[in-house]
Amino acid sequence: EQFSKETGREIQTFIACDYRQKTAVSGPIKYALLNLPCSHSGHLLGRLSLVQGMKVMLTENVLLSAGLVNGSEGFVQDIRFSIDNDGDKFLQSCIVHFPHSSSENLPEFPNNHFPILSVKKDIHLRHSQSKKSLSFSREQLPLVPAMAMTIHKCQGRTMSNALVDIEACRGTQQPYVMLSRATSLDGLLIIRPFTLNRIQCPPSESLRNEMSRLQAIESSCISQSESNHIINDSSSSPIARKHRRLT
Repeated sequence: EQFSKETGREIQTFIACDYRQKTAVSGPIKYALLNLPCSHSGHLLGRLSLVQGMKVMLTENVLLSAGLVNGSEGFVQDIRFSIDNDGDKFLQSCIVHFPHSSSENLPEFPNNHFPILSVKKDIHLRHSQSKKSLSFSREQLPLVPAMAMTIHKCQGRTMSNALVDIEACRGTQQPYVMLSRATSLDGLLIIRPFTLNRIQCPPSESLRNEMSRLQAIESSCISQSESNHIINDSSSSPIARKHRRLT
């Protein structure tokens, strides 16, 4: 919304196309499915809000030869959509400028501009208590707004400028990942005060489990190495050499 206000461009929200047995879902279940978190819908958003010129990120590998892979960032240039009987908008395609794509370009498109089409995924849900299940198919463009990103998504990235929210962190590893993305202190901004326990809390259970697993592997490797060393030493002892000569 802020980007829309700053640029004076309209913000538009597009919903996904959900199908059951090849028939478009309608009625209350239609909007219930649209509200599913993306972790339950194959990372295809039920509602995708776009503004021309805004930054977006791919959630699928689209064109490997051009470097358009999951996590690639670009800028919306053109939007094509249709409208259903309920007045809801459905995306058909989107032209996105990917500045860091490879030299491969498509005919009739400006350099580094690529059409992003919808993808279809089969989704299976199962209620943890009632055990009831639901299966449906979803069509949506594999895009998400990239004005901000999660800690997991920014791992491995290098950023000249980063705004971070340490107060929202959990565990000791998340603050480290956030702060270590920036190349300098001048390019790092902590957006609000944070309590000291955000960076002094005990390691998370998942981290403790991973450290225990790695320590077990280390102990096993050391034990195996020492065992092999003993065998090699015994085979080179005088008694062993005499035994080999006699045999």
